Amino acid sequence: MTLPSPPAPFPGNRQFTDRDRPHFHGRDTEIRELADIWRSRRITILHGASGVGKSSLLRAGGIPALRDGARRVLPVATPCGGPALPLAAIPRQNPFVFAVLASWLPETAPTRLAGLSVTAFLRALGKSDPGRIPHLVIDAAEELFAPSSADEARMAFLDDLAEALTGRADFRLLLSVREERLTEALAFAERVADPGRVPLGPLDRASAATAIRAPLGPGHPAHLPDLLAADLSGGRRGEPDSVDPALLQAVCTRLFPPKPPEALPAPVEHRSGTPPTKPGTPETLQGPVEHRRGTFPTKPGTPETRPGQVEHGPGAFPTKSAWPQALPGPVEYGSGADPGPDVDQALADFAAAVLARVAALHRMTPDQLTGWFRDVFAPKSGGARVVYEEEPRTAGMPVSVLRDLVDGHLLRVHRHRDGQLFYRLTHPRLVRPVQAVRPASAYRPSPEDRLCAADKALHRGEYDLARANAEAALGHGSLRVHAAAETTLGNIAYERGLPEVAAEHYRAAAVTCEAMQDTTAVGRLLAAIGRLRLGYDDTPERAVADLHAAVGRVPHDPAIQTGLGRALWFAGRPVPALAVLSGVLALDGAAAEALGTRAEILADLGDPVSAASALRDLDRLACPPASTGSARALALAVLDRPKEARAALEDAAAEEAESALVLLRAARVAALTGDPVAAARLAARAAQATAPPLPAHLHPTARDLARPGA
Repeated sequence: MTLPSPPAPFPGNRQFTDRDRPHFHGRDTEIRELADIWRSRRITILHGASGVGKSSLLRAGGIPALRDGARRVLPVATPCGGPALPLAAIPRQNPFVFAVLASWLPETAPTRLAGLSVTAFLRALGKSDPGRIPHLVIDAAEELFAPSSADEARMAFLDDLAEALTGRADFRLLLSVREERLTEALAFAERVADPGRVPLGPLDRASAATAIRAPLGPGHPAHLPDLLAADLSGGRRGEPDSVDPALLQAVCTRLFPPKPPEALPAPVEHRSGTPPTKPGTPETLQGPVEHRRGTFPTKPGTPETRPGQVEHGPGAFPTKSAWPQALPGPVEYGSGADPGPDVDQALADFAAAVLARVAALHRMTPDQLTGWFRDVFAPKSGGARVVYEEEPRTAGMPVSVLRDLVDGHLLRVHRHRDGQLFYRLTHPRLVRPVQAVRPASAYRPSPEDRLCAADKALHRGEYDLARANAEAALGHGSLRVHAAAETTLGNIAYERGLPEVAAEHYRAAAVTCEAMQDTTAVGRLLAAIGRLRLGYDDTPERAVADLHAAVGRVPHDPAIQTGLGRALWFAGRPVPALAVLSGVLALDGAAAEALGTRAEILADLGDPVSAASALRDLDRLACPPASTGSARALALAVLDRPKEARAALEDAAAEEAESALVLLRAARVAALTGDPVAAARLAARAAQATAPPLPAHLHPTARDLARPGA
């Protein structure tokens, strides 16, 4: 039996958490300042360079301090990543909204977040406990202010968040951002209120010594923390001496590795009638022992599980990469007179380990990346260098590699006064160790590492790199890891517009989850397959079968039930479809997709009573999906309101110009408003459209409209 290991005094290249609070020192002033400003301002910006400790200050300092004062603090949100889920199982979501709400609502099934806006969430949150002001935080918020391939979704999220907070005094939002995105973060915050600012810099020498001394405890020379802090301190020209927290942790983890967990011998039972041996009796003289049923003898000190054998749900891996903590062999710390050689070696080993890991995840060798890194950022011919960012490659290397080196705390990104980003070593103290660094042995990423890297690459739109890492995770690890890898491959194919390939991967993941008896995961995967079929399969009944099986496994999930209702409609069965959707709305009247889908079906029925009901449903939608615009136009045309119908149709056609359903509704509107030629042209386009294809039961309508005067 192994006793639970206490938190490591030095967590190394990962952030502190609330569990590490007893070992978080040197930031008392910053904790008080953060808590005071967060409590008093509607919006607060915590800003600092990468690796300076913003996430640690939040999790091990500011949030526990607020909770000690009985403040209501929601879980920390991040704007990327999100829960493990086959993306096709729900209608397309704003990825930033989905990731943030999933963080704030960790106990809510992710499929229940479909269609939920930040505005609607905060409105409900304010009513849930009106006596306590909610404190919200978004960490790594620089992702919200950096241009990317998802700019439209990013800006929509910021607009939603600003609308939700404007004029509200009953919330306290904190955004934690890297320094290079401070200007954009302040511009956003000023849309809401006058923001509070909490700058976070590196540690001064005294605070760094405290951050070393307190976790070390007794048993070490009293002057050692001061020597180490002095050795790690330094500064660039015109800057005061400082100690970088990330490098301090890297060195201390190397010099003072955590003790292994204490092991206790496995309990044993003696045979009936055999007295226990006296204390001190040699083992060779003890009688035979019997172990309890279901247990097996273990060597003394053998842990019940191997290190690292933590099983996550499919795809549920940490949002921040698990950087290597165990560096090759502990450093034998010297006499204490001059810690420099030991610190240099620790920093060189730290750099080699990070470079080896990044190289493996980007399909390079440690020699390639280490040589490039040393020559570019710390050439022996001179001191540290800076490199300006260029897309898609910077200094001959993909920009994603440099960003991962920033996450690994070897590089830091800055913004020049002209607005251009540039990279340089995290701290001048790294120059000498990097110049001497030797490539580490090839790093073998764990399957979890691979999946984290795949998720990050998918978020960045680097599909080839994402696929390579997800494929590398297949066949290595537990069944859950295999299912997560197949799900990730399905998500990559889905984002690339390859629905049939995505369905194949989802089905493989479902088979694995079925073997694990994870019925919820199987249900979501079947729902994803069913929804995909509606986009490429000309037999909607197959989608109905998949979604019906999904409902059987996850019977109370509104997103899956709504998918079933949509499949029944595509299969030409509007009555049972309306019954399913009305059942969803009876439980949750604000379910956006169910409201929109029911409105579309009612509009398509084409009679005045159904058209009036469709308009009532559409008026209840705060943010109507693009596909519902054509349903509104058709309902208005059925009710003989041609001018309004044409106006609604213009907006819908602009957003969904190639949708077969939108084109057919446009044809019906044209016919009802007296333009048979346009109706024929639009109906012919609807019959040929593939995004998605026209359901089979609507082809006769399209043929009739395509023959004006017939």
